[in-house]
Amino acid sequence: MRTRLLLALPFLAMTTAAFSADPELPFLAAARKREEATRAVEFVVKIKKTFPRGGMSREPRAGFQPPPVRPDEDKAIEFTTRVIYDGRRGRFESNGPLVEASYSAQNILVTENDQEQRLVMDQRPGGSDHLRGQITRPNVMVSGTAQLPAPSPILFSCRLSHVLSGQATVEPTGTKLSIDGAECEGYRLPGKVVVWADPKQEYVIRRVESLGAPSTEFAPPHDVREDIHYERHPVVGWWPAAWTLTNRHKSGRLAYTLTATATIGRVAEKFPDELFELTFPVGARVSSDLKPQTPDYIVGSEGQKLPVPIPIPSPKVEKVVPWNFYHRLGVGLMATGCVLAVLAVGRRVQLWRRNNGTAGSPSLAT
Repeated sequence: MRTRLLLALPFLAMTTAAFSADPELPFLAAARKREEATRAVEFVVKIKKTFPRGGMSREPRAGFQPPPVRPDEDKAIEFTTRVIYDGRRGRFESNGPLVEASYSAQNILVTENDQEQRLVMDQRPGGSDHLRGQITRPNVMVSGTAQLPAPSPILFSCRLSHVLSGQATVEPTGTKLSIDGAECEGYRLPGKVVVWADPKQEYVIRRVESLGAPSTEFAPPHDVREDIHYERHPVVGWWPAAWTLTNRHKSGRLAYTLTATATIGRVAEKFPDELFELTFPVGARVSSDLKPQTPDYIVGSEGQKLPVPIPIPSPKVEKVVPWNFYHRLGVGLMATGCVLAVLAVGRRVQLWRRNNGTAGSPSLAT
């Protein structure tokens, strides 16, 4: 079964959609304006993710899943993420961990245009499928911009239309919350997400709360709170310059914290075409969801498509189980049963001889 690799990224699982909520909401009008201002822009994000000492990367659950990680001390991972939007084209790259339970550095690159979205993921060292590639159909581009994965503050602040799903609506909660002295309004989004927007700062989202995120085998339910700090850019306007994130399991136990700082690179210009053209590296195993669907292949040394080798089954090795108390007890009971059976047969022979008074052997049939 082909796996949607993007779903492995803990902070990247955002759905594609249009603004299907009330178009008269000032909150949505401001979001559309920001999206247009960031139609062609480059973000570079420095991220630090910290797992607490003695905590668990995830809580135990039944079924197939990786074992929870329990660091002996605070474990910090630092990595960089880069996002480029250029109208209907886009590029995302990151060298951070791809799953919540992983501490190792891994690499991912995604490019998108009108025809296809390409992804390459390098999990080396470790794992059986080290180098994976994937080709998928681009998401619906209602807003006219590439639907790339990205850190959630960039999505919520600059691509809110990508976060909304299907016919979902944005609903004002009718409540207000003071954040750093600013009175923010609450809005309910799909997926048990509530955002707090500052009406005096062009409705930028100051806080995102996800209470009880959808459950999967590798991402059990959790509560996330993200606080976002903005700076003013002469072209882009208000943009997310820094944020902090706290991720807790449903039990309240801390899973990890995250801090990030972002910078804006090039703005409002046409980026080179080669940034959006991804060639799969030699040795990558590539799968495609495009029609007509083709089998997976391996990229050869000259770029040719080679068949995926059929795995050779390992020779069967008899499992040697060391003796323990229960093994000895079982053998002892079997031996005792045999002795009792022999004694019972001997007793039966004695009784037959006594009753018949002659030598011989009786029938043992009952």
